[in-house]
Amino acid sequence: MKVALYARVSLDETDKEKERYQEPENQLGPLREFCKAMGWEIISEYVDRASAADHGRPQFRLMMQDAMLRRFSGR
Repeated sequence: MKVALYARVSLDETDKEKERYQEPENQLGPLREFCKAMGWEIISEYVDRASAADHGRPQFRLMMQDAMLRRFSGR
């Protein structure tokens, strides 16, 4: 199966001083491992650094466009 991965963090990853540091890799690493265990091929990875309430997240929109073009499968 061809799949895509999506990770989103709310804060800028450089904000380490206030202990609010978030790194998309914390999400992507386990997702990659799961896909490997399942034998799935990762076609693309999408990462946004924005609030989930932000409907203009560019990578989310690109992922949805790629899904409509069937660049990866959902089952």
